[in-house]
Amino acid sequence: METLVERSYSKIRKLTGRAQKELRDALDGVLAKIAGKTARPDEAEIFYPLCLAILGRQPKQASQALDCIEKLISYGYLRGAGPVDAATMAKLPLKEKDEDAAKVTLMDAIVTCICSCNDHHDEEVQLQVLKAVLQAVTSRTCEVHEHSLLKSVRACYHIHLVSKNTMNQTVAKATLQQMVNVVFQRMEHMEETLHANDVAAVPPPPEAVASVEVREDSNHSLPDDAADGVDAAEKAESDHAMYPDVARTLHLHAAVLHRVHTRLANSSTADLVSDDIDPSSSPAPTTTTTSAPTSTSHAPSTFPSLYHKDAFLLFRSLCRISMRSLAEDSAAAATAMTSSSSSAAATSAGPPQGSDDPFAFQSKLVSLDLLLSILNGGGPTFRDRFVTLIKQYLCVSLLQNCTSNYTQIVELSLRVFVVLIAQFKAHLKSEMEVFITHIFLGLLESDNSSLEHKLLVLEVLKQICLDGSILGEIFLNYDCDWNSMDLFKRIVDAISKIAKGGKKSFESTQPTSSNAAKQASKVQDTALVVKGIVDLIVQI
Repeated sequence: METLVERSYSKIRKLTGRAQKELRDALDGVLAKIAGKTARPDEAEIFYPLCLAILGRQPKQASQALDCIEKLISYGYLRGAGPVDAATMAKLPLKEKDEDAAKVTLMDAIVTCICSCNDHHDEEVQLQVLKAVLQAVTSRTCEVHEHSLLKSVRACYHIHLVSKNTMNQTVAKATLQQMVNVVFQRMEHMEETLHANDVAAVPPPPEAVASVEVREDSNHSLPDDAADGVDAAEKAESDHAMYPDVARTLHLHAAVLHRVHTRLANSSTADLVSDDIDPSSSPAPTTTTTSAPTSTSHAPSTFPSLYHKDAFLLFRSLCRISMRSLAEDSAAAATAMTSSSSSAAATSAGPPQGSDDPFAFQSKLVSLDLLLSILNGGGPTFRDRFVTLIKQYLCVSLLQNCTSNYTQIVELSLRVFVVLIAQFKAHLKSEMEVFITHIFLGLLESDNSSLEHKLLVLEVLKQICLDGSILGEIFLNYDCDWNSMDLFKRIVDAISKIAKGGKKSFESTQPTSSNAAKQASKVQDTALVVKGIVDLIVQI
């Protein structure tokens, strides 16, 4: 470590000017301690000169300091588990509340210092910021959670949006993707670890006293419904003594429930309202307009681990970013389905011109793309624990973005919807009805909908219809339910109408020669969809 620090500090020392006396003295102090070999400098002492070099905003100094931090973290020399000294705390641009300042660790200070350069115009500094935050978040020797994690993601977002260097934009997007993957992989791994520990900690009871132990466990803190289930199990065991494994299994589940209930009751969480990512903002805070709920009641009061909380905060923040309003979408939202002027606007493929927030379009695309990757790679913990969050945030985002005037946003939102239905259809019955009736069928049946929107909706319906299980569940859950609408029938009617009309179904939208190839292709796709529906009807 000493060799790395000495080499980096010497390079920074050569770049210091006469006006940077504080930085020069801090560098000399650490170098003198290394040269004297009397006492090894601790992490806080090593970081302080690097922090001064970064906050000095000199491109070459900041780049060298960021590179040194990235190497120290990668080699395991800079873990940041300890507290922050007063001198470093005074220099950092912290925005945490006063009561949270005492909880700031050295790693929090390191991440804050690194992310303070996310708006630097120097391309080399931007690249070093990306390398440093990626190393900090993905390293196994240090912990980056909650506020610091969101700051890291925000920094990558900002560089991706504002950087003029194409390579830096690409690296920032790849860094975001890797960080998101690591966060959700760690949550899945922690869930497996907690489950294994809970199961391993429960000793198998003797068969003769299994029912008595179950009764004793039920008298602690089990829910009433769990206690009723245990009593029923005891009665069943007395009637069917030939099944001793039933009592053992019930006792194991009751004990595990008791341990989990006790653990969750003793844990706590901080206020989560301020943990959102605002990627396109300047150093001064800005207001983000979304339609998402702002109450903390939507957040769980407890989390099994910090990894679960990190995944929750990150997913919620990505959903909120995806709901950022675009000026043209806001103006046309009320008339997107009925106004004839909306058909021309809906063909827009690029970012809005003259918008108050020029980064909202790109940040919306990035967030939707990251949400799509989370859904595609989500494990059992994500599918079990994030259903409520998906209903409250992701579905609201998709409802808003599926009616956007920009084809790229609509296309990506529909791709997210297809994956969402494939994995969470059992939990999203009412949401599916709203999407299909008000969004998809509304666009298909409207004469004012653009050709691009209709083609995208047909692609989604094709994916749904060609999957027999999804289409079958739509028929059973809606058409066979007296309290629900005939959703399957409406889908068949809408697609059959388009199939019978052929190209005429599209002529009222944009009858230009440039769309002839797309129209012909969609007629073929529609034929495949109808064939899939007919095959399923025969099977049913």
